[in-house]
Amino acid sequence: MLTESSSIAPPPALFNVRGSGSALFPLPVPGAEVEHRLHDSQSAEERKRALRPRVPPSETRPVTASPNGRILQTEVIDGLHALLQDSYRLRYQVYCVERQFLPAAEYPQGVEIDEFDPQSVHVGVTNLHGHLAGTARLILPIGERLPTLEHCADVAVANRGLWASNARWVEASRLAVSRHYGAADRADGDRAHVFLTILKGLYQASKRLEATHWIVSIERSLHRLLARAGFPFRQVGPAFDYMGIVAPYSLDLRELDGVIESGQFPALSDFTVGLEPGHLPEALVHDPEVYSRGPAPTNQLTCTS
Repeated sequence: MLTESSSIAPPPALFNVRGSGSALFPLPVPGAEVEHRLHDSQSAEERKRALRPRVPPSETRPVTASPNGRILQTEVIDGLHALLQDSYRLRYQVYCVERQFLPAAEYPQGVEIDEFDPQSVHVGVTNLHGHLAGTARLILPIGERLPTLEHCADVAVANRGLWASNARWVEASRLAVSRHYGAADRADGDRAHVFLTILKGLYQASKRLEATHWIVSIERSLHRLLARAGFPFRQVGPAFDYMGIVAPYSLDLRELDGVIESGQFPALSDFTVGLEPGHLPEALVHDPEVYSRGPAPTNQLTCTS
């Protein structure tokens, strides 16, 4: 689920998102070896390791400026222990303390971790000082398990398996934005920028994993917000109660590629910046401006306090 601290308040089954942003480090390409590991009898941790991002800590991480001059960067944080722990603490703050979707007493260490984290790729958004502003995760379908499918049996997806040649599904989940981000300047544009930056991080991580579809559980109000921003989510099952009334939605990343290529939604214009040519939408592979576009406006996503 998605949710966010202090503004949009969808239930936590899926994600909390706002903003636009920078680039991720490459993930290993899931070739034949990965295909085998996703379906063999190895443990979930061993199978996930085939897709775990390799983050070179000595390299300078790419960044993108927000419209008001703030600097944000998004990256896979599984190899960065301190940031990963910060993301679990942020999830606890949002889902347990502020939104009270989960009982805080069950997390006495002040970190929110569940059974799906070992099979997830975690994305973080940090500011210029390295402080975590937001986070989310992509859950890999190890053992054909995804949270939405376990809470709603009537979801119409993946009749050939969740990681097949024609469709590769991941679940976007636990999106959270810190209420402390931009405390000196609580402009909505800042929080929207964090939101879109997380979505960009999820998009780029998905492309590098060669995933083709997202599944999410979100409130209809968040679906409307995302639709206005150009995200072609489609409802694929009935509403159900999962820390609030939510519904399952799917997103075909190839459709999102088409939306980005169309240029009709400026807030998505830099989602491909930093992607390697092999992961770019086909129409953008030879676009000379794809790596040089500036930060996109974020006023297509408005946030309320």
